[in-house]
Amino acid sequence: MRYFIITLLFALCGQLSAQQYASIENRWQKDGKTTYVIHVQEPTPAAGHVEAGWWSKDWIVEDTGDGYVRFKNRWRGTYLDQRQDVGPVALQAASPGEWSAQWKLEPAGGGYYRIKNRWRNTYLHIQNAGLETGPVEKGWFSAMWKVNGYQPAGPKPSIKPDEPTVDAAAPAASWLYANRGLLGNKKLNRIVLPGTHDSGTHNLSSTWNRNTDDAFAPDTDDRKRGLSFLGEGYDKWAKAQERSIYQQLNDGIRYIDLRICIDKSDRIKTCHGLYGASLNEVINDVVKFSNQNPNEPVIIDFKRFYDWKEKTRNGKENDAAYQGIRQSKLDEIAGLLQKTIAPRMAPNTLTPESTLNDLIKSKRPIIVLWNMPPVGNFQSIYLWPRSRMESIYKSGEIRGEKYNYMVGRINELQGTKNFISLEAQITPSEELYKNAYDFTGNFPFGLEALAKETNPVVLSYLANEWKGVRHNIVQVDFYNQSGLIALCKQMNGVVTAAPQGVSKVDREKSTWGKWKLGAGQLFTTSANEYRVEVDACHGDLTGTGSGNTITVAFYAGSEHVMTKSITGPGSQCGPFLKDNSWSVQSTKNITHIIMKTNGGDGYFIDQVQIFKGGDLVKHEGRDGGGGWCLSADASDGQGDWKNYVSGCSNTLRFNL
Repeated sequence: MRYFIITLLFALCGQLSAQQYASIENRWQKDGKTTYVIHVQEPTPAAGHVEAGWWSKDWIVEDTGDGYVRFKNRWRGTYLDQRQDVGPVALQAASPGEWSAQWKLEPAGGGYYRIKNRWRNTYLHIQNAGLETGPVEKGWFSAMWKVNGYQPAGPKPSIKPDEPTVDAAAPAASWLYANRGLLGNKKLNRIVLPGTHDSGTHNLSSTWNRNTDDAFAPDTDDRKRGLSFLGEGYDKWAKAQERSIYQQLNDGIRYIDLRICIDKSDRIKTCHGLYGASLNEVINDVVKFSNQNPNEPVIIDFKRFYDWKEKTRNGKENDAAYQGIRQSKLDEIAGLLQKTIAPRMAPNTLTPESTLNDLIKSKRPIIVLWNMPPVGNFQSIYLWPRSRMESIYKSGEIRGEKYNYMVGRINELQGTKNFISLEAQITPSEELYKNAYDFTGNFPFGLEALAKETNPVVLSYLANEWKGVRHNIVQVDFYNQSGLIALCKQMNGVVTAAPQGVSKVDREKSTWGKWKLGAGQLFTTSANEYRVEVDACHGDLTGTGSGNTITVAFYAGSEHVMTKSITGPGSQCGPFLKDNSWSVQSTKNITHIIMKTNGGDGYFIDQVQIFKGGDLVKHEGRDGGGGWCLSADASDGQGDWKNYVSGCSNTLRFNL
């Protein structure tokens, strides 16, 4: 035993001593004598003269496996990071998937590299006063670096014929299987999968084409059924897709969302207010696709079940939310699955934590989620409980509320072992229904018009601010009019055409949150949403959140309009401002806000943004710069906060 322990200690010492460190040295001696080396002797990365023994100049170069590297500092244990478009570089903790901490080493000749940030597409340089990133000119020595002590990884081992690498030319219909060399070892709940919401609504039956006593599906109430006189107008609020299930799967969609309704003639249909494609049509499309692509994974989610006879038996005819279905109809649905796709249905002994290779090697790549208790052997083995799915969904159309909910849930679910479904669609409120019929205004009329405004917003966050964290299934309405599929492939590292409609510019073009009545304003007053967002983190500071109650009072001149409060706001950074946002709806013209705390637990404010109707109207502060201390205890402004705040106050005012 003693010999074993001594041997183990020698082995560990050997591993520790084998750690290689690199230094990052600039080609340009701009003062003619100094060699500029990147270091973090102070918390903010800089380039300049270094001493031989400084750990602050030593970097561990980590290969990401897809052509990029991460620079981890030996002394501070955190990563070189660039979260701003241009400007100073930061040093902070970063998860493996965050592109802001990943860099491309582009050969510049003579053993030097240009170091390009993966997220911002900008380069490290010292052309100006200090170390920063930004666009550079090809001949700048100030943007050329030698990474001493780093040896680029050699060629990767050849891949076996049955495990192909990324194939940019792979057909959309089999893109997961074709890219199993890249994605095969990833867990199913960590692959980004494009999905459709209310997938069976491409083939809706108009109220004009059905018997009057069964024109509406059982997932409705009197309010919706009262709109039957609108005929084709109401169809626009029920139809969420325009392509068949087969077309969706062939395009690359990998998650199908089914709402099942039993009509008054006992036929099994998909539905969304109106009746959509029959279940037979849906399953036939799945069979056709799977026969053509027998190894390609698909998730079919039987999310909701509605049954007119069950609703009537329980006196729930006017309860749109009531879900219930006779067991005989459930058995009929399961029987159809057993007769058609059972040979390719994955057993539920696999889980969302299983890998793509696990699913493919099972020869059963179709996952069926089921929102009812299973009955019998087949259902118990091959239907996956829907408890394995976590949803990120909020009803209503208030942009700020939906945004805050989404970022909160995204953060909350980072460690889950279940599937995650981000639902980007909007469920219209009664107010939106009403306002949409004022055709002199600019409210969207129907789900297609809504999707054209909401998809670019949500997808642009995924493509930009939210891309550094874990995502899984992304659902939208009218997917084919968006860049959803290309974006999901890109987020997985699959080579594909650039996704369209997912940029920040596309987001800004959206009118979501800026809708106004036309002639209808003669009869009603339209309110604006005012939202205050706080970035309460700083890379050099700790404990920047507060356990106190922070209130924000909204004023129109001298008139106090409304106050909102949050107890215990956190210190999350960037776009993920869970619990760091205050919003109100008001017809008044807000002129300023007053922020207060009720205690002495200091709240550090790095940046403040104020939005009106979705438009940014005020931005104070900058990321990683000086800020404000909101506290009743003046001593909170001392210590490590001293260099970044000029004292503390229990009240702050920001003008719009």
